[in-house]
Amino acid sequence: MADLLYEVALEFKKLTHTGYRIVLGRQGKSFELQVRFPRNSFFHLTGLQHLEDITFSSTNKERIYKDILQKKLTFIDIEKSVFFKNFFIQERLSHLKYLEEILDSSQLVFLINPREYLQYTKIYANYLCVYALPNNKIDTLYLFLVKDVHSKVDNACKACSFFKKHDTDYTRGTAQAKLLLSEKILNLGTPLEKRMEIYRNPIYKEEHST
Repeated sequence: MADLLYEVALEFKKLTHTGYRIVLGRQGKSFELQVRFPRNSFFHLTGLQHLEDITFSSTNKERIYKDILQKKLTFIDIEKSVFFKNFFIQERLSHLKYLEEILDSSQLVFLINPREYLQYTKIYANYLCVYALPNNKIDTLYLFLVKDVHSKVDNACKACSFFKKHDTDYTRGTAQAKLLLSEKILNLGTPLEKRMEIYRNPIYKEEHST
């Protein structure tokens, strides 16, 4: 029998070797995000932190991710939680499989104002990305990004939460930034590292130092 948790973890593994360089514009200024997907992000992206009645092998989120890849923690295990349905865990997993496809799209809308989020959520994030599912005028996905203060990469951000919109409108009080440039970085941190331009706004001209 297929294990959805394992399948999604395996798909996410590709993203741990992938990055995105995003340039946004707001009020005449531009700023850059270097988006990364460390292994320890998987725990929160799938909502596993909400399963408080599950005993994990470690408090280390990367260790838990490895357990999933080694099939020591399975979908059947987490499905037993009384919180499983309340926090839409299966739905989160189903959508997370398409995270790379979503990031490869130029249809992401970037919103800013972390102070506003704190009024109606415990999620701490610096950016909110909004994606409307194709051919569906109702479903919207939220991807939260937070600045990674532990990264050695300038302007590094990591994904910290990902789920479909239900009752709460997380765009309240935020300000939209204009997407100027989106680049995908493959084979991140290796000699085979390669950059692919996904989108460039016609108004954007990149400054090069001399």
